[in-house]
Amino acid sequence: NSSGMLSATNSRVVWNEYRYDPRWRVRTYSVLMGYDVGNRKKRVISKNSRYASAAISPDGYKVATVESTTEYRTRLVVLDYFSGQVLKEFNNPGNDFISMPRWDEKGQSIYALSTNEKGKAIVKFDVASGSVAQLTDYTQENVGYPVPYNEYILFNSPRSGIDNIYALHIATGK
Repeated sequence: NSSGMLSATNSRVVWNEYRYDPRWRVRTYSVLMGYDVGNRKKRVISKNSRYASAAISPDGYKVATVESTTEYRTRLVVLDYFSGQVLKEFNNPGNDFISMPRWDEKGQSIYALSTNEKGKAIVKFDVASGSVAQLTDYTQENVGYPVPYNEYILFNSPRSGIDNIYALHIATGK
C-alpha cells in the first residue's frame, strides 16, 4: 500500500499490500508480505486479513502489526513470520488508533503511537507481560515515527515550526 512503511532486518523485509476479493470486488484486505533476502523469496504471511504498519522483530521471526476488524476495533498483534499465526494480542479497551509500531533492539518491547480524541501519545507494549504503558501525554502535536534507539525513543514533530527529530529518554520521560 502507499503508506511507505517498510521494516527490515539483515535478512528479511515486511510490508502491507492491499488486496481485493476476486468475486466480491468491494471486499478488500490488507495482507502482510515478507521477503527473505537470503533465498530471494517473497511470501504472503497473512491472507484475507486487515493488517497495517508491519514491523519485523530483530531476530526476523515475528512481525508486529495493527489489526483493524470489520467492526472498526483496532489492536496490536504479533504474528509468526512463517505461519502468520497470532502469537500475541494486546488489549485495546479504549479502541485507540494504533500506528507506526517498531521493535526495540532486543525484541522485548514494541513502541507505537496511540491516537484518540485527546491526541497522540507514544506507548510501549511489553511482549512478555502483555502490558501497555503510556510514555508521553496525549497531545495535539503531530508526533510521528517513534523509533527506539538505545535508551531513547526518537520521533519527529514540527513543534518548533519545522519538522525535527526529538529524543524521549525512556527511563526519565524527558
